[in-house]
Amino acid sequence: MSKREKHTILLIQISENRGSRTYYDYPTVTAAMNGICSIFEQKLREHTKNRNVEYDTEDINYFLENIADISCLVLDFKTNQYSPRSRNWIKERLKKHLIKISRISEKY
Repeated sequence: MSKREKHTILLIQISENRGSRTYYDYPTVTAAMNGICSIFEQKLREHTKNRNVEYDTEDINYFLENIADISCLVLDFKTNQYSPRSRNWIKERLKKHLIKISRISEKY
């Protein structure tokens, strides 16, 4: 793992039910953002028969605002400790991530 890749732990609680609490372990922040998109897409598929789902940043922000809790712990190489990141931080990073993905897909 290079210095730029920061190990990330995603903590998420989908509903008010404490049993919905879980965590995901990712090698990078980018992988965590992809993971959040996958979780969101899975939730969308639960409500539609279509295999392909389409959404924009407003849709995923609505999802993030309406789940019970979400946060990340991101490894800080300077202190060798995990720094907590809030729902708002996740929303900002996810927005940048989706913009980057859309620019890449436009090239092809």
